[in-house]
Amino acid sequence: MHKFLPRSVRHMLVALTCLAVLLSLSASVATAQDAIQDPILNAAHEAGLITEIGETQTYGEVTITLDWAYADTQRIVLSYTLQPVKAINREDWGMSMITASLKDDQQASFSYAGGYTEDEKQPDQLVVVIEYYTQALIPIEGSQDFTVNNDYFNPPPDKINLTFDPKLTPIGAQSTLPFAFAFTVPLHPPVVIEQEQTIQVKDISLTLDKLTITPTTTTAHICFTPPDARDWMLEGTVKMGDNVGYPSGGTRDGGKGALLSEEIRCGTYNFRVFHDREAATFNLNFDHLAVSMNEGPDDWNKIKAELAKRNILIDVISISHGLEVKVLSVPDGIDYDQAVIEAREALGDWIQGPWMFKVDLP
Repeated sequence: MHKFLPRSVRHMLVALTCLAVLLSLSASVATAQDAIQDPILNAAHEAGLITEIGETQTYGEVTITLDWAYADTQRIVLSYTLQPVKAINREDWGMSMITASLKDDQQASFSYAGGYTEDEKQPDQLVVVIEYYTQALIPIEGSQDFTVNNDYFNPPPDKINLTFDPKLTPIGAQSTLPFAFAFTVPLHPPVVIEQEQTIQVKDISLTLDKLTITPTTTTAHICFTPPDARDWMLEGTVKMGDNVGYPSGGTRDGGKGALLSEEIRCGTYNFRVFHDREAATFNLNFDHLAVSMNEGPDDWNKIKAELAKRNILIDVISISHGLEVKVLSVPDGIDYDQAVIEAREALGDWIQGPWMFKVDLP
């Protein structure tokens, strides 16, 4: 069930929840040789699907070890260890992760999808985990332009040759260090299941017509007819055998600029879940369908009025670059989060499911 926590929130958190899920990896490494902390990638590591690299390069006082890499048709992830940390301005880490270069042997480049850093056990080390989209930017010969290939791994090769440059600039330097790690990583192909199922709850029908499954990501293609032309969004989880997965983003057919209407809407929903290629039962549970909340106070003020009918008092405060919601009082025996859901249902902004799909995987 959706949790409206913490009870003091900023509107940017509410507005960007899905984007934050999409961009965050929540992955780290205890040491370069130890188990990966992200449970999905760690499961892939234990199954022998992570490629250990361990290549070290040094320029000046900066040493980088490219520890490991993983690639399937839905994500590319790699990790490196830097030392000494003091040689790089820590305030520049966000930009250096975004600008880090990952290219194939034809100079097609992959776009940054997210990243995470963690201090190592040794005080002068830092571990960096970076994820890339499998969408490829292919340069046009003789120009500065490029084309975008959204189906780069169709058909998927057995392996891919890559070159990684972290684009790090030491403190006081005017240019980046010339790191260039060339390596080859196996590409894990997808299992694609095209099997149409339709489930109806409260006059809303959801149709699952395609699953794309790689060892660390499952993508479901879903179509539904919304109750009106507003921006309705689904929230769900998946279970692959004993492994539970959670949302990691998605795309609407037609892209962000697709015109919203009451006509049928289709899109992909991505979930991080490990699949070991063994036969399993796949369960997809969409808990609810809800209208996206605006960044301003209007939506929360409507909720505030509904909650007051239940003797639940909240305060909605506009602050600099944000919104703060404070819970003032909740009667005994009342669940605040459930009360917010019921308030949104009363406002016509929330339709409670669940819509539950089940697919037997070969």
